This record gives sequence, C-alpha cells and structure tokens, in this order.
Amino acid sequence: MAAFSAAPSGSRRGDPPSGASHPASSRRPRVRFGVRRLLSATLQRAIIMLTSKGPLKWPRDNGRRTNEADIVTEICSGRLSRRGAIAALVGVTAAVWASPGLAAPAINIGKGQFRRIRFTNPRLQEKLDVVYWVDGQYVPEALDEVSAILRDWRAELVKPYHENVIDVLAAVHRKLDTAEPFEVVSGYRSPQTNAAMRRNRSGVARNSYHTRAMAVDLKLKGRSIRQIAGAGKALCGGGVGTYSRSGFVHLDCGPVRSWGA
Repeated sequence: MAAFSAAPSGSRRGDPPSGASHPASSRRPRVRFGVRRLLSATLQRAIIMLTSKGPLKWPRDNGRRTNEADIVTEICSGRLSRRGAIAALVGVTAAVWASPGLAAPAINIGKGQFRRIRFTNPRLQEKLDVVYWVDGQYVPEALDEVSAILRDWRAELVKPYHENVIDVLAAVHRKLDTAEPFEVVSGYRSPQTNAAMRRNRSGVARNSYHTRAMAVDLKLKGRSIRQIAGAGKALCGGGVGTYSRSGFVHLDCGPVRSWGA
C-alpha cells in the first residue's frame, strides 16, 4: 500500500481534523433541512432513473444501469425526453446549489453534467450506485454514502472520503467501459486498524493513504488486474499499486506513481 507523502491541496468543507473519524452508527453529519437537501437527495436518484434503459421506474434495489456515456436518446412517453428532463433538473439544482469555495475535481473524467460511482462491499453486504457530482458541484449526501460504504468495517468507523480519489475511481471505471460495480477490498482504515494490519502482514505502509480516506483497494470480476491498473496509470490521477497475487488494485489521489506487478 502506498505511503502518504504529501497531502493534496483543498479539502471538503466540514472535514474533521486529520485522523478524525466517527462511529458508523452516527456517520451521517447533521444537514440542514431545506431545498438543497431535498434536491440533492432527489436529483441523484432521478438522474440514475432517467439515464437507465427501459421503462421509467424509480430505482429501488440494484437494477442494472447504463453507463453515463451511453445516455439514452429515445423519446419517452410524455412531453420531455430523458435528456430534456435531465437538463431541467440540472438547471434548477445548479441555481440553488451555486456557492463559492467548492473544490475543483482533481482530473477531467470526461464530458457530461454528472458523475456516478458504483460499489459493492462483500464484507458489509452493501451496494451503492450513486450520482455524486452534478453540473460542477459535489452532492454532500452522496459523498456521505460513499464514505459509509468505504468505512473501516473492523472498527465500524467512518471518515469523509476525499473527492479527488472518488473522481479517480469514477474516471477509471468509465475508462474500463463497464456497468459492473467496483468490489471494495479495503477502504478507510483507522490508525488502530492500520497498525494491527502492519503487525500481521507485510506491505502495509505506516502512513498509508487509507488512513487519510484517500485510497481504495478494489477489483472487478469482468476486468483483469492489469486492465484496471492500466486504466489507472493512463489517467495519471494518483498512485496505482498492482497486486496480482492478492487479486486487487490500489488507487489513491496522492502523487502520480506506480508499483507492483
């Protein structure tokens, strides 16, 4: 696993001090009720619905979704097309969300008005398919969901994940051209968990990016380890560790570097 060498500039408003985390049972920070919360919670699910093939249905469980790049252009029943409906939603939301000081994405992950990430975490038996960025703005509630599924399952602790590494993951997923969710091998690690892992196995860095919520170890059933690592290296968005024997790839938003085979 890669060691932390330089913290990237820019952090999400409301991030706890370095090293701080909170129990999973209280992982959701307080959010003011109002128009912003209503729109952010509704919009990300609406976009998933509107960009999915087939009849218009409000998404409940883990039905198969299409890739963002394959936005459906067919005209649905009613007066608005899917594309038109997305444009209307984004227009309204952008006006409400507009506020200065929000961090810019680390890398350009492709054209489009939204970004989406998909995870499955077998240890937690949880799945997530969420739109976390819309028209230039990160969706706080969606970022909370990402941090929750990437939590330290041993200590049941959650730390807010850095937006840059989420952008890296989304970019890699898009480049691999698959609808399959990333399978999480390891997400956030509390300092205590990381220390315990160092005592029991080799290759665990003392100051791992995992302890900063800036790294994820993952894999895909439909793509090889070399393919995932190759996509990460091509993006130059951070560190890429190839662990072919263990069957996973490490991705982080630290300095651009690579290791392993």
